[in-house]
Amino acid sequence: MAARALQDPTIIDAVVSDHRNAEEAVLYPFMESKLGKEGHSFTEHSNHEHAELEGKLVAAVLASREGDWAGLAQQMGDAQKAFEHHRHDEEDKYLPELAQASQADELRELTAQWAEAKRKAPLSELSRPLAKSSWETAGL
Repeated sequence: MAARALQDPTIIDAVVSDHRNAEEAVLYPFMESKLGKEGHSFTEHSNHEHAELEGKLVAAVLASREGDWAGLAQQMGDAQKAFEHHRHDEEDKYLPELAQASQADELRELTAQWAEAKRKAPLSELSRPLAKSSWETAGL
């Protein structure tokens, strides 16, 4: 049942996948080059957290489709906790450490690469007004 939900064009794919793909393309290689084993450990940990968050969001979508409003609320609460944990790991632990290990010009280049990766992500298309048929196709 979860596989069926993942095959649908949902916001899960647009949000979590775009974020993960940008990190995998830009942040993780840079982090591993600057922080070595610790950067690699963070990359593995972060990939696990992304998968966990995706699973909770898929469960929320399924609960919604089945009319299980209590389940939806529970899964969304769990997803919020997972997201906050991931954000804390990135922003409060690893990114400050990465900033200390990097030169200012390296961080500017990393920021530019990140912005470009996010600009190319399909989610940027969702930030523009969509035609009604696009909403219907996405099942939203």
